[in-house]
Amino acid sequence: QNQRDWFTWAASVQPEYAQLTAQNQAVAESLSKLNQLLNEKRVNQSNALVARQDAAASLQRLVASQKIAEDAVARVHRIKEQAGHWAQTEPRLVAAKAIEAKLKGLPDATRLRLSEAQQAVTVQERLVARVEQELSSAKTNDTRLQNLIAELRTHVDCATCLLCGHNHGSLEVLLAAIDRRMAQSNLIVQLNETLATERTKLQTQMAARNVLTDELSQYEQQLNQAMVERDELERQRTAYASALTSIGLSLSNDTTRLLTQMSIQVNEAENLAANSV
Repeated sequence: QNQRDWFTWAASVQPEYAQLTAQNQAVAESLSKLNQLLNEKRVNQSNALVARQDAAASLQRLVASQKIAEDAVARVHRIKEQAGHWAQTEPRLVAAKAIEAKLKGLPDATRLRLSEAQQAVTVQERLVARVEQELSSAKTNDTRLQNLIAELRTHVDCATCLLCGHNHGSLEVLLAAIDRRMAQSNLIVQLNETLATERTKLQTQMAARNVLTDELSQYEQQLNQAMVERDELERQRTAYASALTSIGLSLSNDTTRLLTQMSIQVNEAENLAANSV
């Protein structure tokens, strides 16, 4: 009886079992498809993420390339401005070097002439001092003689000179001779004239020496200015040459053409980089 009941139950649940089995199989198939779709989406998402990262890296590279191109354009532009300034400065450097070369020998020649002029002044100063001393001694001697003659005049009472014994013919003639002798001696007159002449010569020589002194000072000042200007212009040339070296060029007669060519190239590279971003 129990076996018959079990078979009866089994027969009654068979359709439901078959239905549930079919439903379960369908759900499993749906779940498998969903898992497949999910995996595909994950792969697509991963690929999209990789593509996004690649795109971001490419964009960064393009932006960096654009920045490099912009910097290159700016650098070449600055150097072109330096080139324009140097084109105006270079003639000044050539002129400064020529002036310096011209002036270098002048101070030495002027110093030699100044030394000779100073020696002449020294000799003339000694000559003037000697004449002044001779004149001073002559005046001293003459003063003593005049004092003696003046004293003698007070004792004259006849035509005969008490000093030399000469008879002048009359007292009046002797007194007149004494008065003439009391006047300044010919030696003093001559020494005064000589002193005036030598002093004039000394003034002339001193003036010539002063002219040479001023001339030497001007030469030295001009030479110093030329050297300062030359140093500054050479510093500018060194800075320009260094700037050219930074972009692979050197200072030469062909620099302008090469710089223009490079300017065109970096501008084209900048436009290309800008259009690629």
